[in-house]
Amino acid sequence: MAKYKQLRLPQGPKQEVYYNIGRMLHQLGFSTHAHYWYCKVLAEPDIQVFEEDERTGDAIMKTSYSYNLKPLAALNLAYIMQSYNPQKARLLKRQFCVI
Repeated sequence: MAKYKQLRLPQGPKQEVYYNIGRMLHQLGFSTHAHYWYCKVLAEPDIQVFEEDERTGDAIMKTSYSYNLKPLAALNLAYIMQSYNPQKARLLKRQFCVI
């Protein structure tokens, strides 16, 4: 996993790398370690993408909600926290997962 992180961090968004590491650890049953990486996803800024302005045709930076992994990380983190901190789990769902 360290090799994956080393190769992907310079190229892709950090949010994606942190989510993938957290998801792998979560699937392996290392919930404590997954908790750390999911929190790192939530701390990252939202992903920005270039979009064309309809009026001027210029490329502008906008926040992309379709590439954002924060809702998935928050849901997985809430699932981990549900047994020992249900209030925090509910807060995470309300903050990141509600449309």
